[in-house]
Amino acid sequence: MTPLQHVLEFIGVTWSTSPFRSQKTGMQLLESRIRQAATEGTLLGFCQKITELLDSTPNYQDMTPLLEGIKADGDSILHWLNTHFTIAALLARQFLRDRDGFTDAVGLLDVASMSPGDAMLAQPEPDIRMKVTLLSPLSHGSDQNAGNATLFRRQRVLARNGGELVIPYYSGNAVRGQARDLLADHFSEALGLEPSRSNQPWVPWAFHLLYAGGALGDKSHASAPKEVLKKIGERANATTNIDERRALRMQIPPLSLLGCSVGSTPLGGKVDVLDCLPVCRQCGNGKASVDSLMSWEYLTRRDDVDEILNEGENTSMIATHEVMRTGSVLLGGFDLRPHMMDIDRACMARVLDLLRERAVLGGNARRGWGKVAIEYEGADVLGDPEVYDDHLREHRAEILEYLRDLGAIKAEE
Repeated sequence: MTPLQHVLEFIGVTWSTSPFRSQKTGMQLLESRIRQAATEGTLLGFCQKITELLDSTPNYQDMTPLLEGIKADGDSILHWLNTHFTIAALLARQFLRDRDGFTDAVGLLDVASMSPGDAMLAQPEPDIRMKVTLLSPLSHGSDQNAGNATLFRRQRVLARNGGELVIPYYSGNAVRGQARDLLADHFSEALGLEPSRSNQPWVPWAFHLLYAGGALGDKSHASAPKEVLKKIGERANATTNIDERRALRMQIPPLSLLGCSVGSTPLGGKVDVLDCLPVCRQCGNGKASVDSLMSWEYLTRRDDVDEILNEGENTSMIATHEVMRTGSVLLGGFDLRPHMMDIDRACMARVLDLLRERAVLGGNARRGWGKVAIEYEGADVLGDPEVYDDHLREHRAEILEYLRDLGAIKAEE
């Protein structure tokens, strides 16, 4: 028997004694639990974790072959489980129904050739480096969940030895989105346009443009009206289009810096935001293994009213989140595009300060997660952020008049 066969057999035996096996969603549950357990740093840790997740005490008679397989091909098998969790679940279930077929199927797999990578080929050197030190757990959910477990976002990269690595990261797009929100709040406050429950000064399409970058196409609920498209969007003639877009950049610097879409024509930004990768052995810039940076946090959502209606019965919902541990360090950054205006540079300097002052990234901030310390290297090229603040103060009346003419803010009552 191959080492992979022993591991899949262990999963099958563990599943056979699980109280979840009788559920109609058994296949999906086993698949999600394998996926969750495969985030452990070692194959031995995976075996321990899968028994906990399946609430099972497997009757596995001889552990020696399993442990020998873990010692021989542990890293390769764990990498295979991490990327082929559905196949692993199917084979584990087949072991319980058709052992001969299971043996033939596993014999066709060459896990040794799927060995994980050693370290990334290279990382980009941004114009401005951003170093993020985690002061509390960081949550950054993946596009796909594993049952009631939210996995941390990951990307697959090639390694120097030709293998593949699966690296957790904090996306540059998330940093960009937070920068957009912070700049939009700062811009609104500087113009005296702070929103409240009773007063929203921005009309919906303009709010979406400022806080989310707009929407491609003119049929979206968030698209600008026809009058605006005639000025700025694809319906404008070439000369008017250029002049109006230049005015848009000058009057609304956050849109010039981060870009936006008006109609079906995008307005390019002036800065690129890189993904934040952890300092670890796999990224080639640290000693700790990337797996040691990750852990699980268990949460319960409790509805007191529902508990009263159920006569004191506990109806709490359990949820688990994979997080990056406190103390971990991430490296990201910003690349500045050519032809940045002075106001673009000053606006960029201001948003870096806003991100550093906010000092929170990721989800579940209400639980105290995502507290960070941010440092920059190379930001001196941007100059003084006060230049941007002075610009907004000096041109406040002009900017407000432009916004009214554009129909972006509500008329004064």
